[in-house]
Amino acid sequence: MRANTRLKAVSIKTVLAGSSALTLMSAAVPAFAQDDEIVVTAQKRAESIQDVPIAISAFAGEFVRDVNLDDVKDLVTFTPGVTGNTFDSFIDYINVRGISTNDFGVGGDPSVPFFKNGLYQGRNGAVVTTLYDVERAEVLRGPQGFLFGRNAIGGAINIITSKPSLDGFGGYAEIDLGERDRIVGEFALNVPLTDRFAVRLAGYGGKEDGYVDNAFNPGGDRLIGFQKGAGRVSALYEDEGFNALLTLELEKREQSGSVYRATELGDAWDNLVALTGVTLGGNGRDIDSNLGLGERDDAEIFSAGLELNFDLGGVTLTSLTGYKKHDYEYAEDFDGTPININNY
Repeated sequence: MRANTRLKAVSIKTVLAGSSALTLMSAAVPAFAQDDEIVVTAQKRAESIQDVPIAISAFAGEFVRDVNLDDVKDLVTFTPGVTGNTFDSFIDYINVRGISTNDFGVGGDPSVPFFKNGLYQGRNGAVVTTLYDVERAEVLRGPQGFLFGRNAIGGAINIITSKPSLDGFGGYAEIDLGERDRIVGEFALNVPLTDRFAVRLAGYGGKEDGYVDNAFNPGGDRLIGFQKGAGRVSALYEDEGFNALLTLELEKREQSGSVYRATELGDAWDNLVALTGVTLGGNGRDIDSNLGLGERDDAEIFSAGLELNFDLGGVTLTSLTGYKKHDYEYAEDFDGTPININNY
């Protein structure tokens, strides 16, 4: 079992955001090695990344932990041709080669779908998930409709969590400290109970204070902070020609919704000033917003997945069954001014 405690003067995200040198690390990072090959499942089967005729970036779980990729949108930082990371629980502006997902409708098809352990994550407000104890993450660029469906015109993002192993007892624990009272930790523990049955426990917890002041409410808490926790239990059973994997996961998040500051530019702003006399306090780092409906981005997410594999001799039959329940509460002041115009 590996224990790893790291102390950072600043959070790794702050370093990445401020350093153009580090953001050049956009090339694909090895996923997981098998006989010195990088193996991925971008085409629904395990194969060497060199044999996959797709533009793909693959990220190993250890890399995800080392650079603190906290949720799926953080993959944008290291993937060429992909943009749109935001600090909230939506993927409205994920763009792959200029094709974006910006559909809030229940029946809408996103153009960049997310999958977790092979299961499609439907709505763009429900796909965001914390990355912890991940085996690998794959970002596929370009149309993937043949294998991933009509909603993959821009590409597809696939997350695979670590599975239980029958090979022996093991695990890890990590904690990261940073500015703004940031503390984030995760752990995993693998326990083989018999030569055919193993379980894996994994957990995540983190908090960080906000850094955006609101001139409308000078005494209020700073915005763009978060507090979240998650846990996962996985169980694997293997017999000759058959294996079954059950995964149960629960996550709770409490964080700020998106915050906005009006640009104070253009005819629309000039007309608004003439009509209302509005002015903005603070500087460009602050907001001046009445937050008419408050600001919050809270969620409770439960998911369950069952994967069954039958070896029929030369071909494998795979069954995937999933269930997900996502309750969330969200509020933002979209107009970015101290007057009540457009709250969401």
